[in-house]
Amino acid sequence: DYKDLTLAGERQQVATLGKRMRSSPVAAAVGDTSSSSSISIPNRTSSIRPPVAPAANSVRSIDLDVESLVLGKGEDDDNNNNNNKNNIGLLGKIMERTGKEFVINESFSLAASAGDVRRLENTSRLSFNKYCGVQEWRNAIFLWVNLGGSGGSSTAKNASDSPNEFLDGARRITWFGGSRMHDESPVIRKLLRYGKVDSDATNTATTAGGGACSWRSSKKSNIILWCRRYRPEVKNFSPYVCFGRMGYRSHVPGSRPLSFVWDLLDYDGLKHHDDPDVRETFELFTR
Repeated sequence: DYKDLTLAGERQQVATLGKRMRSSPVAAAVGDTSSSSSISIPNRTSSIRPPVAPAANSVRSIDLDVESLVLGKGEDDDNNNNNNKNNIGLLGKIMERTGKEFVINESFSLAASAGDVRRLENTSRLSFNKYCGVQEWRNAIFLWVNLGGSGGSSTAKNASDSPNEFLDGARRITWFGGSRMHDESPVIRKLLRYGKVDSDATNTATTAGGGACSWRSSKKSNIILWCRRYRPEVKNFSPYVCFGRMGYRSHVPGSRPLSFVWDLLDYDGLKHHDDPDVRETFELFTR
């Protein structure tokens, strides 16, 4: 009757559809479902790409002599690259021009490894991300920080929502990660690894190359803080100033944005610098 004819037609449609599915490329990839209730899913781990190596001219491929960049080199330093310009280091010094690119180029000129200098001698421009508040080198990290009414952590989605603040008489500073950064981000793990220095180390009186800095921290860190200050009278930022190396103090895991407190390891060098201009700049930026 009518019901039997309808049921027979439906069965025929199902059988035809099954044949088509078994012969399709998709069925070949996942297996024939007619013979088993389980489906074989292709392994996706094989499609995960390994981290891309930095370009030859990328800042991430360059090693820096962090201590000499900040505190200076001795006259007889074998790694001086015949460049006596950096005998006194950049601690507390205002850059001659605004912007990150000048800092990057100056740092390369003064403290890049001899091998990288030779390797890049015909390179016209170094590659880096000017929009990010964290700049990785091969063995170091620069943190860019904005200070003032329009400032904040330059990594935060809205800098005014996460203003940086100096603590404990400017011996420490708050810092906030970018909106996409989390506890397992490679750069955050690298910051933690570089920043966790010997907390029992103390600052000792010594003389940096050229005699400009009479205090050299015995702590070691490959994180360098660069600050610029918003100037409302010109509605723009000042050039960056090197505030030296930073050591890990604490952070709030899982916070968004990630919230850190860092120690200024070269605080004494800034506070008691032989150059009065450095002391004045540090006071201006931190008050």
